[in-house]
Amino acid sequence: MRVKYIAKRLAAIAVFAYILLVTVLLLSADVIPNYMVSIQTRLQGLQRGLQRGLQSTSDLVAPLPSCVTCCYRYIHCLKSTECGNNTFVKADLPDDEFKKRQCMRRLPGAIIIGTKKSGTSALQKFLGFHPEIAAADGEPHFFNRPVYHYGETFYKKMMPLSSKQQVTLEKTPIYYAYYPLGVHRRVHRLLPHAKLIIILRDPIKRAISDYFMETRYLLASGGKLSPKRLEPLHGYDLGDTFEKSVLTASGGKVNPQSKFVSLSVYNYSLSHWLSVFPRSSLLAIDGDAFVKDPLPALKETERFLGVQSFFDEDSFFTEENRGFRCLAKPVRTCWKSVKRPPHPTIPEDVLQKLKKFYEPYNRSLVKLLNQTFEWAK
Repeated sequence: MRVKYIAKRLAAIAVFAYILLVTVLLLSADVIPNYMVSIQTRLQGLQRGLQRGLQSTSDLVAPLPSCVTCCYRYIHCLKSTECGNNTFVKADLPDDEFKKRQCMRRLPGAIIIGTKKSGTSALQKFLGFHPEIAAADGEPHFFNRPVYHYGETFYKKMMPLSSKQQVTLEKTPIYYAYYPLGVHRRVHRLLPHAKLIIILRDPIKRAISDYFMETRYLLASGGKLSPKRLEPLHGYDLGDTFEKSVLTASGGKVNPQSKFVSLSVYNYSLSHWLSVFPRSSLLAIDGDAFVKDPLPALKETERFLGVQSFFDEDSFFTEENRGFRCLAKPVRTCWKSVKRPPHPTIPEDVLQKLKKFYEPYNRSLVKLLNQTFEWAK
């Protein structure tokens, strides 16, 4: 709608300029007769060009295949418009359609509760294109921060507009670890029938990825962590190397107090969540398998949420130099690729210590969930 408005305004300005110039030329025809024919010819050519441009404007902003259950519509993004890696933008629905679909902000029916550095952002973005899922942007952090005390109305305002046919979804991948704060009970109190989704990645890979993300934050802030990253249960004791951050200074044993280590002990966190939610309310996704091929996990998530089957093999494409799948429909898009230096090689003896440390916890997790994972075999 905005593109059409701008095009019409430009056309009106051009027509006004054309009329003004012709008037001036006619009034001064006795002074510049030799130039009249040439200028009029040029103006006629300009007018024809403007008309052709206006005719093509509708093609540039023609709506993409519509989502009949969504509270927005897709329109093409002009090349000159800042749209990131996308070829589309989300536009408002007409008022009558907005009311017909009963669009409003609703409490979530599903929450991605974890785990950090395991692919939750990719899952959220993929699910956000499902016609029966309305995914909140970013991470609300409602249940693990003081805003929780603002109540249900405040939480709703953090959610996206959704129609009555959609499931509202939010993602805060640190929820799972905040059981000491009672986040699992807070969620159950407000959303007793919520469906919980968690991605469980190889605990060692998750810890390594977490460490290097936190060090990037530290470097970007000039060596000083923000208050957000120092809040209770989030603060990290960052060493010069990964091994110094996960091993004790004396003896070189795995330090269970290290946040990089403890956040990968999944069974203990999930046992608290399953003390208030039934096992049927929790979908655990194998993070290693998800990275290789997201389709099986997305199909499983559709069944878990009770939404229509939407994703299939034609939903994805692979782009060169990207380490993940891109979306082919309902619109063609690929998440922005951020080039980062490869992680330094972790000494083999450190990896073996971590593997031995996590083995009993992984066995307990498999027993707790009655589910196996590629990395736990």
